[in-house]
Amino acid sequence: MFLDRLFLSEFDDDQIWSAFHRLRGYAAPPFDASEGHAHVADGLRLLAYEDWAALEELYGSQTADQRHHWLDGMGALHPMDKALPKVPDTAFGYAIAGGVLVGKAWRARGFGSTHLITDERAAAYTRILEDARWALGRAERKDGLDVVITSYQIRCGLGLGMDRDTIYAFEDRLLAAREPSLLADNTMLQCYARKWYGSHDAMWDWAQGRCNEESARNPSWLALLARAEIEHWMYECHLSPDEAARDTYLATTRTSAFRDQSLDLQSRFLDSLARHRDPSDTAQLHYAHNAFGTYFHLFGPKEGLAPHLEAIGSTPALIPWIHTGIEDDSLAFLNSIRRKAGLKPFLEKISDG
Repeated sequence: MFLDRLFLSEFDDDQIWSAFHRLRGYAAPPFDASEGHAHVADGLRLLAYEDWAALEELYGSQTADQRHHWLDGMGALHPMDKALPKVPDTAFGYAIAGGVLVGKAWRARGFGSTHLITDERAAAYTRILEDARWALGRAERKDGLDVVITSYQIRCGLGLGMDRDTIYAFEDRLLAAREPSLLADNTMLQCYARKWYGSHDAMWDWAQGRCNEESARNPSWLALLARAEIEHWMYECHLSPDEAARDTYLATTRTSAFRDQSLDLQSRFLDSLARHRDPSDTAQLHYAHNAFGTYFHLFGPKEGLAPHLEAIGSTPALIPWIHTGIEDDSLAFLNSIRRKAGLKPFLEKISDG
C-alpha cells in the first residue's frame, strides 16, 4: 500500500484516471475540429467535387451564425496541402473561399504566442490571409450585407495588422447587415479587447450594448458577457506585465459578489432559453454554452458547469477552451472538467491495430 501511494503521488488525478481507463482498453476520443456542425463533411466533399450549385444551396439554407460556424469547421479541416478549386464569380463562392482560407491561415501560423511562431509559419500565415482578403473583398462588392463576409474581413484585418480606424469602420457594416450574428459580434468584441485595439471598458461597452440589443429576442447573446470576462482574464493573467493589476483582478473574481453575479447571469440565460429556445439556432447555442462552460471552469462555482457541459456534449469549441490549457488533440481536457462536475467522461475503445 505504501509503495502504491509513493508511485501514484508522482501523477495528478487526470493522469491516474487516464491510465486506469487505458488499462481497461479505453481512451478519450479525438477532438472534433468540425465542432459538431452537421454540414462540414458535406461542404468539404462538395468543395472537392467543385459542386458549386449544391454549395450555394447549402450556404443559403443556413442562418448567418450557422454559415459562420460551417466555414470555421471547413477551414479547420480542409487539407493544408490542397489549394481551393476555382471559385465562381459570386458572393457566396468568394465568401466560402475567404472563410476557409482564414481558417487555414491560422492553422499555418499555429495558436501559440507570437514569439513562438517561426518566420516560415508567419510568412505562410500572411500569404494565405492576403488571399483570403482578396476573396472577401470580391464577396463584399457583390453582397455587402452578408454579416459573415464582414466578420471574416475583420479577422483578416486583425491578422494582417490593419490600422485601428480601418478595423473599427467594419462595425457600421456589421450592424447594417441583413441579420444579426452572435459570432460576428464576438469577432468585433476581439477588436475592442485590450489585447488588440481597445480597452477593457470599450470591450465591456460593446458586449453590454449588443447584449441589451439582442438578448431579449435571443438569450444566447448573454454569452457575450461571459466571453468578455474570459478576454479580460486572459489579458490580465497572460498578457499584462502589471502583476499588481493581475492580483487585484483575480481577487475580485473570488468574491461572493462575483459569484452571485455569475450565477445570476447563468439563471437569466437558462430561464430565458427555456422560454425562447429556437431549435434551429444550433451555432448560437454552441457558442453560448462553450462560453459559459469556459467561464465557470475558470471562475466557478463548479455547480455552474454541468448544464453547459451536458449541452456541449462531445463536440466542444476549440476557442475559448484553448485558453485554459489544452495539451493534446483529444477530449482528455474535457473529461477532466466533466469529472470535476460529476459527469461521466467520453471514452472510446482503443483499436487493437
